[in-house]
Amino acid sequence: ADDATPTSADATTGAAQPPPLAGLRDELGDSTNTWDEITHDNNFYEFTAKKTKVAKLAEGYPTEPWCDCHFPIA
Repeated sequence: ADDATPTSADATTGAAQPPPLAGLRDELGDSTNTWDEITHDNNFYEFTAKKTKVAKLAEGYPTEPWCDCHFPIA
């Protein structure tokens, strides 16, 4: 694995960002997204309909213990 590639844990732990790729463009000529846009732009409407606000509102949301339904549909 490439050491500069962030892991899923990096987005939540605040690990160092990979170096920016200056001048990189997509196939339509638009600039690529920033690290912050990639890691903080969400659409979890349980927190808010404003996708740029979800990361801040979800800080500290307890995800453990996370359990399966005790009565799964068979």
